[in-house]
Amino acid sequence: MEGLVPAPKSEDAGIFQKLFGLIDSGDQAAVLESLDQQFGGDPNVADEAGTTPLLVAAKEGKVEIVQALMEKKADLMMADVDGDNPLMVAIAQGHMEIVNNFMAADDRGMDLDASNKIGQTPLIKAAKKANIECVKMLLAAKCNPNGKTKDGKTALIQAVEINSLESATELLKAGADISLADDLGFTALFPAAFRCNVPMLELLLSSKANAAAKAKPGTALMMAVEAPSFKPDAVKLLVEHGCPLDEVSADGDTALMKAVEENNTDGVAALLAARADSTKKNQEGKTALDLAKERGLKALEELLAGAP
Repeated sequence: MEGLVPAPKSEDAGIFQKLFGLIDSGDQAAVLESLDQQFGGDPNVADEAGTTPLLVAAKEGKVEIVQALMEKKADLMMADVDGDNPLMVAIAQGHMEIVNNFMAADDRGMDLDASNKIGQTPLIKAAKKANIECVKMLLAAKCNPNGKTKDGKTALIQAVEINSLESATELLKAGADISLADDLGFTALFPAAFRCNVPMLELLLSSKANAAAKAKPGTALMMAVEAPSFKPDAVKLLVEHGCPLDEVSADGDTALMKAVEENNTDGVAALLAARADSTKKNQEGKTALDLAKERGLKALEELLAGAP
């Protein structure tokens, strides 16, 4: 369920600018006075972008003003034109006291699984920010650990993408589905492979991640050898858990060919040690050795020439 976006108001934009400026300054008395004088005391007034006083206060971390607006029955689910509600805004800014206040108001119709226009839920926002305190809090409140953004990213995938091992651990303990993939077919294992994050790979693989899964661009092994910070242990882990060595990508390359294209000497050595097939040919009829020769990569030529 998405938060309701209020219809644009006709009040002069300058009045809202003044009100929001007062909130930013932290002058609670002046904020309440402005609401009374300019808006009839309505805490749910919104400008043309759907921005309410509560959204501004939550974003700026104004705890006392948030509390005052809540006492005036501000709607906790009113969202801006992007679909972000006050809880989402507070999470994005890391204002945990305000997050706590919102979550404690369970009698105010809070939907902890509400999503914005790109499908982000509060939990996904918290995971993306590596806000482990918030992740734990939301999971304890029984938020859905398997919500997806419009492009298919789950909170687990977001946590892995920012290397948050603690968040990923908590999400898996709470029942996050490790097999869910985004629109490109990437499960959480793929960003872990691309970062060669060995502890994360160990966590995911021990949690039964499917190492043999193939996304549209290729396999997790291909992602690993293309990693900016390659680690041979990543290849070893993936192969041990069933990631196919000689699978062909959408562009016709094997992981070994991709390692050559990246001039990844350690990657080529790790794949050869795992018995990758160096005789396989791509769509142009070229082997990994041919690719190395074309690029003048002498060290790789020697490695590949000596391959069984």
